[in-house]
Amino acid sequence: MFAILWSPILGIKPTDMLCGTKIVPTAIVNEIPKWLLKLDPYGDFALMATTRYNSYPITPIVVDYKARTYGSTNIHRWSGGFRLLYTTFRVYLWFVFGKKRK
Repeated sequence: MFAILWSPILGIKPTDMLCGTKIVPTAIVNEIPKWLLKLDPYGDFALMATTRYNSYPITPIVVDYKARTYGSTNIHRWSGGFRLLYTTFRVYLWFVFGKKRK
């Protein structure tokens, strides 16, 4: 569902928004708006939105997963999912009404 919602924002069809593997310039991390960091429970959406908002290219790379052998997921399906949905909504508003930097 999030791959579909984020496709128009990112201009690509991401395959896994929450895999945790992202490579971005260090400057992007420093440019993430504080309001967005507070909204995004895991940071992945904030990182991707800020990357795109600042016109950096995004290239998806397929990751081949193996079954988890230890620990458990950090994502709470329902509460985390609703927070991510709300974060996505706010990112859409940011892209529609936010001022682009020159």
